[in-house]
Amino acid sequence: MDTFYESSIDDDDLARLQILRDKVAAVNASGATQAALAVDPAAMATFAGECAELSELTGLLLQQANDLDVLYTMTVQHASTVEEELVLQNKTIANFLANMSHELRTPLTAIIGLSELLDEELHVLDDGADLATDAERITKSGRYLLSLINDVLDLSKVEAGRMQFLFEDVDMRAFAAEMEMTVEPLARRYDNTFVVQLSPEVGGWGVDETRVRQCVLNLLSNAFKFTHKGQVRLQMGVEQGHLVIRVSDTGVGMSAEQVAKVFEPYVQARTSTYKEYGGTGLGLSLTRKLCIAMGGSIELRSEPGEGATVEIHLPSRSPQSHSQF
Repeated sequence: MDTFYESSIDDDDLARLQILRDKVAAVNASGATQAALAVDPAAMATFAGECAELSELTGLLLQQANDLDVLYTMTVQHASTVEEELVLQNKTIANFLANMSHELRTPLTAIIGLSELLDEELHVLDDGADLATDAERITKSGRYLLSLINDVLDLSKVEAGRMQFLFEDVDMRAFAAEMEMTVEPLARRYDNTFVVQLSPEVGGWGVDETRVRQCVLNLLSNAFKFTHKGQVRLQMGVEQGHLVIRVSDTGVGMSAEQVAKVFEPYVQARTSTYKEYGGTGLGLSLTRKLCIAMGGSIELRSEPGEGATVEIHLPSRSPQSHSQF
């Protein structure tokens, strides 16, 4: 939409318009002035000319207001069309990524399976130790690449409205114990202590266990990655009818500007984050989208050098209920 509007009235015209309006108002309010004009033909002629000028300027101003109203309507319509086109484009891209990620994931899964089998066979050979080490590297690299592809696939599914959820009654105490065992190697790797705290009311909750596990692991992985020789804490409670899952750390923290953009896909809080810590910038964005799709919310609070706290709030959904987002 290439539209350029040039006003037919400038600042001098507006100033002149105000002067004329004030003069006409003064004449209308004063009987003496009207009487003086009645006996002075020259003054009456001048006043009539000024009234005609006022009428012309007022007409121009009204026409300009009407033109601007039409232009505003056209702009709103154009913006709506552009928004619809962007939504369609984003959906098309998301569908493409979903299909492409699936095509990549299938052969990669086979590669991982074969490398694991090769690793097992090489370990039983007397001279297979070096080759077994290479096979382990293939397996680890394959699993890392598969995790990245899974994140892209899940993010594109959510954005394309193709993500399905299965809600079940999950024992969140057992879930927390599983998280503790799962992330124990991460805690040791970065020399952190890991603390789990559950309020007494935490028990069974209607959630999609797979997706909640994915969200919590994303948060815990981030917390451990950005915290060295500190503490990471996982807390669960129930507030206002929602399950609250809180992950906090004593790591590097973030500024308000970094917090504002941390949930954007493919964006990392710092430009140096990738070089220093790795990652793709997908984890928190995917976690946020999954939380919203499950009817919940997510909030992050942080200060530079003071660590970060992320809270997930999830309602309890009916067991065995299916949902597509």
